[in-house]
Amino acid sequence: MYGWLAKNLGNLSVSLKLGIGFGLVLLLTLLITATGWTGLAGVIDRGDKLGNISTLYAMTKDLRIARLNYEMLHGEQGPDAVNGMLQQLDEGLRAARQQLQQPESIAMVEQQLDAVAEYHRAFNDMTRATAAREAARSQLGASADNAAARVAEVEKSLLQGDSVTQFNNVIELSRLIQQARFQVRGYTYSGKPEAKQPALDAIDNALNNLTGLPSRLPDQHIANLQQASDSLKAYRAAVSAFSDAEEASAAALKRMAAQGDRLMNLSKQLTTAQTAKRDSEAGQAKSTLLIATLLALVFGMVAAWAITRQIIQPLQQTLKAAERVASGDLSQDLAVDRRDEMGQLQRAMQRMTLGLRELIGGISDGVTQIASAAEQLSAVTEQTSAGVNSQKVETDQVATAMNEMAATVQEVARNAEEASEAAVAADQQAREGDRVVNEAIAQIERLASEVCGFRSTVTGRFG
Repeated sequence: MYGWLAKNLGNLSVSLKLGIGFGLVLLLTLLITATGWTGLAGVIDRGDKLGNISTLYAMTKDLRIARLNYEMLHGEQGPDAVNGMLQQLDEGLRAARQQLQQPESIAMVEQQLDAVAEYHRAFNDMTRATAAREAARSQLGASADNAAARVAEVEKSLLQGDSVTQFNNVIELSRLIQQARFQVRGYTYSGKPEAKQPALDAIDNALNNLTGLPSRLPDQHIANLQQASDSLKAYRAAVSAFSDAEEASAAALKRMAAQGDRLMNLSKQLTTAQTAKRDSEAGQAKSTLLIATLLALVFGMVAAWAITRQIIQPLQQTLKAAERVASGDLSQDLAVDRRDEMGQLQRAMQRMTLGLRELIGGISDGVTQIASAAEQLSAVTEQTSAGVNSQKVETDQVATAMNEMAATVQEVARNAEEASEAAVAADQQAREGDRVVNEAIAQIERLASEVCGFRSTVTGRFG
């Protein structure tokens, strides 16, 4: 695999290899950036979802507060606040359902929507029950006031009479009515179910007392007593209506509390699920980013090593070849099978080596031939030098003989006058011969000097 890759990279130019290397680095950087961006986008999106869920959780709390205010104020401010919170919560849940993608999370939101719808129905029932309760409360006051007023008129009329017994009977009835009102007031303000029956018993006691009272009083008081009886019966009916409304309100409140708890629990579960999903996605993003970073480092180092090897190795081979040439070793060839700039440089180095090898070979052959010629010339020169030396010796001998002859001639001239002319002529001839001999000697000496100089020159050049 690496051989195939190295071969193909070796045929690419250096600029293209560097471009591939830097491009790979940029691509890996882009991969890391994309991985981090995707992970960050997922975390941000999950954070937005958690933020919306937290908002829904806060709205659920606000809904509970609004419902408690409505309950504490007995609906005096109307149901608009609670209905508005329910509307906002419903819209928020529907928006959250569009954001979520996990089936289990969507199912939780659907359950919350169902809980909101049931909460709304329960609140409507509570609103009607509250209205009925407050209407019953108003009727309670009117009925009790009317009954007390009718009895008070009878009491006032009897106060002017002479019958203390009749007056005491009315006073007892008035006391029973006040006792009933006290019990009913305690029940309506406390709302405790256990206070209901004492209130009804107190009303029944007053009614029972009132039922037998007309027969013991003058007929003129029958109308007031009848109105008082009707008012007490209406009073008792209002207490029953109040109780029914209170029970309906309590049932609706219980339903709302259950749905509110359901909303809170579902919000917590949804928050937990989204938090776990966020942590999981964050872990996956970290793992993916780590893997991408490791891959980028591995691929980057491999690419750097491969490209560096593609450049440095041929440079080192070329440098070694240049050092061999510099040291005079031209015997080794540089094998080149690549077509990039490094291959071109190696081929140029190989051509230079071959050229130098041919040049040095030619010079070596020429030097060999010159050395052979010089040796031959040296031998000839030595022979010539020996001949010249021999000729010089012979010439010296001739000169010596000539000198001796001249002396003999002079001596003969002194002894024989008649031989004077012959001696003079011989002397002239001898002098001429001496001159010729001297010139020959000079020429031989010059030739010997030139031969010696040529020999020195040849010896200096080829020695």
